[in-house]
Amino acid sequence: MKDAYECFDKSRFGLFESPTGSGKTVSILCSALTWLKNNRVKSFMCDLNLDSNNDLNVPKWVLDNAYNQKLQMAEEVIREGEINLENLRKKVSERINNSEGVPRLRKGYKRMAPNPLESDSKDEMANPNKTQIVICSRTFSQLNQYVKEFRKLKDLNNNVRLAIGCRRSHVCINNGIKNRCKNSDELNEECRRSKCEYRSDTTELTEISTCYALDLEDLVQFGRELNSCAYYSNLKTIPNADVVLAPYVTIINESIRESMGIRIKNNIVIFDEGHNLIDAITESHSCKLNLMGLKDLLEQLKGYLNKFKSEIKGVVLERINEIMKFVKALIDGLTKGEEPENMKITTFNVKYGLEEFKFHEIINFLSSTQFCRHLRGYAERQYHIKMNLDFSEKIVCYTSMIYTLKSFIYSLLYCDSNDQILVSKDESDKVIEIFPVASVRDARSVIVMSGTLSPIEEFLSLVPPETEPYIHKSPPVFTNDRFLTAIIDRDSRGKELVFDYSRRENERELEYLCELIENLVEIVPNGIVCFFSSYSYLNVFYSFFIRSGSMDKVSSKKTVFKDQKNVNVFPEYSKNCLDNGAILFAVFGGNQSEGVDFSDELARLVLLVGIPYPPDNIKLKIKRDYYSKKALQCSNESSSENYMTLSNEQRTLLCYKTINQCIGRAMRHKGDYAVVILLDSRYRNREASQYLMNYVKKSISEHELRSTKLTALLQEFYKKLSRM
Repeated sequence: MKDAYECFDKSRFGLFESPTGSGKTVSILCSALTWLKNNRVKSFMCDLNLDSNNDLNVPKWVLDNAYNQKLQMAEEVIREGEINLENLRKKVSERINNSEGVPRLRKGYKRMAPNPLESDSKDEMANPNKTQIVICSRTFSQLNQYVKEFRKLKDLNNNVRLAIGCRRSHVCINNGIKNRCKNSDELNEECRRSKCEYRSDTTELTEISTCYALDLEDLVQFGRELNSCAYYSNLKTIPNADVVLAPYVTIINESIRESMGIRIKNNIVIFDEGHNLIDAITESHSCKLNLMGLKDLLEQLKGYLNKFKSEIKGVVLERINEIMKFVKALIDGLTKGEEPENMKITTFNVKYGLEEFKFHEIINFLSSTQFCRHLRGYAERQYHIKMNLDFSEKIVCYTSMIYTLKSFIYSLLYCDSNDQILVSKDESDKVIEIFPVASVRDARSVIVMSGTLSPIEEFLSLVPPETEPYIHKSPPVFTNDRFLTAIIDRDSRGKELVFDYSRRENERELEYLCELIENLVEIVPNGIVCFFSSYSYLNVFYSFFIRSGSMDKVSSKKTVFKDQKNVNVFPEYSKNCLDNGAILFAVFGGNQSEGVDFSDELARLVLLVGIPYPPDNIKLKIKRDYYSKKALQCSNESSSENYMTLSNEQRTLLCYKTINQCIGRAMRHKGDYAVVILLDSRYRNREASQYLMNYVKKSISEHELRSTKLTALLQEFYKKLSRM
């Protein structure tokens, strides 16, 4: 708490690694709310420039007197805002039952008739520039946890307004509109166009969400009960909030952030589950177009123009023709090129003949008119005719590519000078992709926090130039005797084990792995999770596992599960772990390695087979070149060294980030216990000793499979801890 408070107070960039179970949600909330309480007056004065007087000719006593008057004014304004909030809470409490800590409408409550004098009223005492705490996480379930903890902090949450940032698609209660739309772009367009009944008066819902901390489900429930739109209610609540909760994409994507009225400039921004942050930044700003889709879009545009040529005139005709020329330029460029390539945005614009197009005007046209919706409707009708379908039959999977083109042009318009365009072949198609290199800018203070940030070098690239980051690493919540790590680098005959791509079908390694698993299921209680470097390698092993007869031996002791793409085996695996025990064969970075909680009986042992180095592709090369360039540009020596490390060891850093995430899935609280086995001789290399988490490195012991020492050690470990 103290370290986070210092980051807020000194406007620093903090990297906080705090293992699961350490109470980081409560700690960061307490730090943020305490700082907010202590600095509310000071922040208010800064935001309104009440603390500034640069006239050196004015006597000090005059300046002091003026400052005290401004201080008193700020305190009065803040107190008046608090009184207004208290009065509003008294008024709203007549409708709300909050006896169990979760606000709900009182039974039998009838919604008030809209008061035209109150509808859409604004908080007159609100300061639109006040400092806010913006907390981001990957999912709404994680954000809901913040709401739950916030409600418990009675001493700190008084006079603090909390809002949750969400898009229309998250809270829309108009099923008629939702069912007509295939994606969020269409929903946004349809919502703006239609005269939705739920949008007419959001006063009551706005008052309730101002007075009480609501999570996403609460917002939707109140919206349904009050026949009120939670999205438009939120647009009024967010600017006046002290704490704003939002998913990553809402904060990282500038256009979404601005549309919701969320500011990051001069605010405190906290990224929870921060190990996903760099991937989220890249994903949020990237955009893909494929050749087949562009050809379809061009045909749709031609057909639409031909069908409605008598009605389309003037600027609209000019813009549609310009869009058609733009699409044709992309098609021509993709058709000519055969080899994969990457280039800067400016080079791409020149090579594809795009430099003369007015991107701003195209974006304004696509955003401010109903053209996208009309084209989508036309395209759907043509698809029905082509496929000989009944017009009443809804086509869920079909939509026009015009929305993707709009996103692509927007990305071209607002991309960074370091961003690149990738042109590649994707199976039978050709693809153009914008690949961004981005960072977090403009915030007063940024904290990136996660249970696992190691290796931390990648996250240092987010730190603004010439800024010294604050790095905090909390020790694990469990004691050393509850966690054991072992490296197995040789088989039972003393031969080195390497589970890399070149030896993936080597029977010696596969035989040893089967033998190891057969022994482990005899010793390990409940659940075992075994991670492989890829789905293809998992399939190679699994075929051998069945063919060799090892599957029969293992399945007689534990139920066997195999991770598959797009199939969730976790519920069944969990159930069997608690019964007779189970073993799950999964993949590093796959369905079961990210965000899955393997606490307690679900993973008494984690077996990591090999080292999951990512394939060396063009995207990694672009990042390497970018980091190398940044290293040469940096005047700060430590920043320069970090960028050079990122350039030289990027694949290794990504690899150990994945490994640490998998290990971190097992130990979830102070009463948990587990064993991790690292199966590969390369775990003895420098990289492992440098980039594995500290508590893992401290725990490492090396054993051979058939040594009495390992078997006895595991038996003693489980026997002792199962009694505790």
